[in-house]
Amino acid sequence: MPSTEGNTPRPNDGLRRMRTTTIFRIVNPELFIRPNKYVMAFGAVAITGCILFLALMRATNKGNARGEYADTTIRKKSRWD
Repeated sequence: MPSTEGNTPRPNDGLRRMRTTTIFRIVNPELFIRPNKYVMAFGAVAITGCILFLALMRATNKGNARGEYADTTIRKKSRWD
């Protein structure tokens, strides 16, 4: 019977113990890297900030449906006009 001292599965080990190819590990790193709480917190704050910024921009330009530069665009006139 083979010894399983080093191969005993631990809780929350997931795919880290399975034998996989290097290409699979490169394509799917989120399956093998343990979660980092600091990076997750930074990402959540960054996404929230982006959403709030877009909401602010939408709220400030609500009256002007065509955007900030609507009155600066000039239609090119043809010779026939």
